[in-house]
Amino acid sequence: MTEEESELYWAGRFSYGLNLLGLDSNFGLSLNSDEAQLLDVSVSSGIFETSLEYDLSDEADGAYWARGVVNPLGGLHILVGYNSNDELLYGVGYKCNDNFHFSTEFSSEDDDNDDIVIRASYSF
Repeated sequence: MTEEESELYWAGRFSYGLNLLGLDSNFGLSLNSDEAQLLDVSVSSGIFETSLEYDLSDEADGAYWARGVVNPLGGLHILVGYNSNDELLYGVGYKCNDNFHFSTEFSSEDDDNDDIVIRASYSF
Protein backbone atom coordinates (compact mmCIF):
# COMPACT_ATOMS: atom_id res chain seq x y z
CA MET A 1 0.00 0.00 0.00
CA THR A 2 1.36 3.43 -0.92
CA GLU A 3 1.28 6.47 1.32
CA GLU A 4 -1.45 8.03 -0.84
CA GLU A 5 -3.84 5.11 -0.27
CA SER A 6 -5.82 4.87 2.93
CA GLU A 7 -6.78 1.73 4.79
CA LEU A 8 -10.42 0.79 5.16
CA TYR A 9 -11.62 0.98 8.74
CA TRP A 10 -14.85 -0.26 10.35
CA ALA A 11 -16.27 -0.05 13.85
CA GLY A 12 -19.43 -1.22 15.59
CA ARG A 13 -20.89 -0.58 19.03
CA PHE A 14 -23.45 -2.43 21.13
CA SER A 15 -24.82 -0.60 24.14
CA TYR A 16 -27.44 -0.59 26.86
CA GLY A 17 -28.74 2.52 28.53
CA LEU A 18 -30.84 3.26 31.58
CA ASN A 19 -31.99 6.29 33.55
CA LEU A 20 -31.61 6.34 37.33
CA LEU A 21 -32.18 9.34 39.59
CA GLY A 22 -32.19 11.73 36.63
CA LEU A 23 -28.84 10.50 35.27
CA ASP A 24 -28.55 8.67 31.97
CA SER A 25 -26.14 5.74 32.15
CA ASN A 26 -24.80 3.78 29.17
CA PHE A 27 -22.69 0.62 29.06
CA GLY A 28 -21.22 -0.51 25.77
CA LEU A 29 -18.86 -2.76 23.88
CA SER A 30 -17.21 -1.57 20.68
CA LEU A 31 -15.31 -3.64 18.14
CA ASN A 32 -13.26 -2.38 15.20
CA SER A 33 -11.06 -3.54 12.34
CA ASP A 34 -7.90 -2.95 14.44
CA GLU A 35 -9.06 -5.78 16.75
CA ALA A 36 -9.78 -3.33 19.56
CA GLN A 37 -12.38 -4.41 22.08
CA LEU A 38 -13.49 -1.31 23.95
CA LEU A 39 -15.62 -1.45 27.06
CA ASP A 40 -17.19 1.91 27.85
CA VAL A 41 -19.28 3.43 30.60
CA SER A 42 -20.81 6.90 30.59
CA VAL A 43 -23.02 8.93 32.91
CA SER A 44 -24.71 12.15 31.86
CA SER A 45 -27.23 14.80 32.80
CA GLY A 46 -28.39 17.72 30.70
CA ILE A 47 -25.27 19.78 31.39
CA PHE A 48 -22.37 17.30 31.71
CA GLU A 49 -21.21 13.85 30.66
CA THR A 50 -18.35 11.74 31.94
CA SER A 51 -17.10 8.62 30.22
CA LEU A 52 -14.42 5.97 30.55
CA GLU A 53 -13.26 3.59 27.81
CA TYR A 54 -10.97 0.64 28.41
CA ASP A 55 -9.47 -1.57 25.67
CA LEU A 56 -9.81 -5.26 26.55
CA SER A 57 -7.64 -6.55 23.67
CA ASP A 58 -4.25 -8.13 24.37
CA GLU A 59 -2.46 -5.70 22.05
CA ALA A 60 -3.72 -2.63 23.91
CA ASP A 61 -1.96 -3.46 27.20
CA GLY A 62 -4.38 -1.55 29.42
CA ALA A 63 -5.14 1.42 27.17
CA TYR A 64 -7.83 3.76 28.52
CA TRP A 65 -9.49 7.09 27.78
CA ALA A 66 -11.33 9.31 30.27
CA ARG A 67 -13.42 12.22 29.00
CA GLY A 68 -15.58 14.96 30.42
CA VAL A 69 -18.05 16.89 28.29
CA VAL A 70 -19.81 20.12 29.20
CA ASN A 71 -22.85 21.41 27.29
CA PRO A 72 -22.80 25.21 27.81
CA LEU A 73 -25.25 26.27 25.06
CA GLY A 74 -27.95 24.31 23.30
CA GLY A 75 -26.39 21.50 21.30
CA LEU A 76 -22.79 22.77 21.53
CA HIS A 77 -20.43 20.73 23.72
CA ILE A 78 -16.80 21.04 24.82
CA LEU A 79 -14.67 17.96 25.52
CA VAL A 80 -11.62 17.55 27.77
CA GLY A 81 -9.99 14.20 28.48
CA TYR A 82 -6.91 12.17 29.23
CA ASN A 83 -5.61 8.81 28.00
CA SER A 84 -3.13 6.08 28.91
CA ASN A 85 -0.47 7.68 26.66
CA ASP A 86 -0.41 10.71 29.01
CA GLU A 87 -2.08 12.86 26.34
CA LEU A 88 -4.54 15.63 27.03
CA LEU A 89 -7.54 15.37 24.71
CA TYR A 90 -9.78 18.27 23.73
CA GLY A 91 -12.47 19.03 21.19
CA VAL A 92 -15.86 20.46 20.34
CA GLY A 93 -19.06 19.03 18.95
CA TYR A 94 -22.68 19.72 18.18
CA LYS A 95 -25.85 17.75 18.90
CA CYS A 96 -28.07 18.35 15.89
CA ASN A 97 -31.09 16.54 17.37
CA ASP A 98 -31.89 13.74 19.84
CA ASN A 99 -30.56 11.08 17.44
CA PHE A 100 -27.62 12.68 15.62
CA HIS A 101 -24.47 14.43 16.81
CA PHE A 102 -20.92 14.98 15.60
CA SER A 103 -17.70 15.85 17.38
CA THR A 104 -14.00 16.50 16.84
CA GLU A 105 -11.18 15.39 19.10
CA PHE A 106 -7.56 16.52 19.13
CA SER A 107 -4.53 15.40 21.14
CA SER A 108 -2.00 17.62 22.89
CA GLU A 109 0.83 15.32 21.77
CA ASP A 110 -0.06 15.44 18.07
CA ASP A 111 2.11 18.14 16.50
CA ASP A 112 1.49 16.95 12.92
CA ASN A 113 -2.33 16.75 13.24
CA ASP A 114 -2.19 13.08 12.22
CA ASP A 115 -4.52 11.96 14.98
CA ILE A 116 -7.60 14.16 14.63
CA VAL A 117 -10.81 12.23 15.20
CA ILE A 118 -14.09 13.33 13.66
CA ARG A 119 -17.14 11.36 14.81
CA ALA A 120 -20.69 11.36 13.53
CA SER A 121 -23.13 9.31 15.62
CA TYR A 122 -26.73 8.34 14.97
CA SER A 123 -28.88 6.58 17.58
CA PHE A 124 -31.95 4.54 16.66
